[in-house]
Amino acid sequence: MGRKLLSVLTPDSLSLSLSDGGNVPSQPIDENTLVLSPADLVALGARPVFVFRPGGVPAGNVYTDWPTMMADVVVQQGPKWIEIDSSIAPALVPAGVWNIADCTFSTSPNVTAPGPPPGFGTGLLTWSNGATATGNLLALRNIKFASASAAPVLTSASLVTYVDLYNSLVVSNVGAAPFFSFTANFPLMTLFNSNLGDGVRNVVTTAVTLALRLYENSGVAAHALAGVGAFSSLQDDTSTTNPTQDNGGTQTIQLLSAASRMSFTAGVGGNWQPVPATVNVALDQLAAPNVLAEVNAAPIGAAGTITYTSVATIAKKKSGKVRVSISISVTSSGIAGLDFRMYRDTVSGPNQLPPHGFESNSVALAGRFTCTLAWVDTLPDTAAHVYVMQVIADAGTVALANGDCAVVANEL
Repeated sequence: MGRKLLSVLTPDSLSLSLSDGGNVPSQPIDENTLVLSPADLVALGARPVFVFRPGGVPAGNVYTDWPTMMADVVVQQGPKWIEIDSSIAPALVPAGVWNIADCTFSTSPNVTAPGPPPGFGTGLLTWSNGATATGNLLALRNIKFASASAAPVLTSASLVTYVDLYNSLVVSNVGAAPFFSFTANFPLMTLFNSNLGDGVRNVVTTAVTLALRLYENSGVAAHALAGVGAFSSLQDDTSTTNPTQDNGGTQTIQLLSAASRMSFTAGVGGNWQPVPATVNVALDQLAAPNVLAEVNAAPIGAAGTITYTSVATIAKKKSGKVRVSISISVTSSGIAGLDFRMYRDTVSGPNQLPPHGFESNSVALAGRFTCTLAWVDTLPDTAAHVYVMQVIADAGTVALANGDCAVVANEL
């Protein structure tokens, strides 16, 4: 007889391929009617799956009674998967102490519409008053947990120090105690597209420092955290920890998406000097002022033409567009008119910047004249540049005292 291939798929997407021989019957197997119990799956090397379906029909790994299912769960060694199917009747955990060590809870595919992944809240497991759990790990996948109990469901005494949520939600119902209570050890909660709380009631009380790690649109709602302890939330830029919490300890919120770890590609490389490769370098360039600013410290004696060149320099750091402003106040003797000019680097025609400033009179005068010139210049290269103010008297002389010339150039 020909060989028959059997594939068993678990929520871990584990595929086991078995051919004829060994414990597998040599006759063809009808996969549509095949039902494997958790013990069968363990024998095959797969993670056992338990389906809790209140109001349904018990068969194989499908249970309608929580205590009956948990009696089978605790005897299985290693990781286990519990699917919650609340599509027929509410799924409730009765009062009692339940060992959930090595268990991952998920929503049954029967509860959600097709299409990956099912969102949290589509499957609901409510912990009744008096229901508590033990175990060192709580892992939730695509499911909503709610506490209706007057006491916390999970505590440090039950060894639950690590909580892992994926597409899941944990809340406390009206009148219920917070779902978690941490009074010892160093608890860690990791959320991926998940949420703690509904913004009204506490979900966690802590007397120690609670570490939160939030990824991919996760959130800690307002009032989710209470107690005398502290919390430290490390989160990516898509996630939020509401600062309105009821805990008495310190609150530390940090972003995982550090600018130094984020690459940056400039749209126009010529707008940067140097071209930044990371976001933090780009932000530092934007934040750092690139300014030439000084006032002359030495006088310039009377002459027909006086020239003041800035001591400070400015070099391109960003776009190279520089707003230049030069103010000068000179004393004059026997002049008919004054011409104020502005240059970059050297007093030559190609380097002259508009506009000019003019003071003209029909008769010779002696007095003080002040002029301010402003322009937006473009630095031609990445070298260091200076700016120059020149005053030319048509006749007579002009002189410059200490502090009578101010030069300011700031890159835009």
